[in-house]
Amino acid sequence: MEDSHNPMEGKLSKAILVKNDDVISDGKNSLVQSKPGHLESNFDRQLFNLMKEVSTWKKLANFGAVVPSYSDDVTVVHKEPLRVLREYVMLAVRDYN
Repeated sequence: MEDSHNPMEGKLSKAILVKNDDVISDGKNSLVQSKPGHLESNFDRQLFNLMKEVSTWKKLANFGAVVPSYSDDVTVVHKEPLRVLREYVMLAVRDYN
């Protein structure tokens, strides 16, 4: 049994590019079907929202806002690579479809 379970590991290891006929549903974040055979981005929305939120809270640090260290560490380490990856996925989706 692992004592140090990383909650981000699952978000960072899932498929981020899926064919529309292989729609992945995780409850409320299911993909909207458009046309069969089209590619869709499956980038984790919660991860994307976390990065935006931490960025906003950092701007408010001068006013006493505190960003939890784990969230700050994740965004510092992964923000730029994930942003670039997301852009590449969206380019591939646009070109393919």
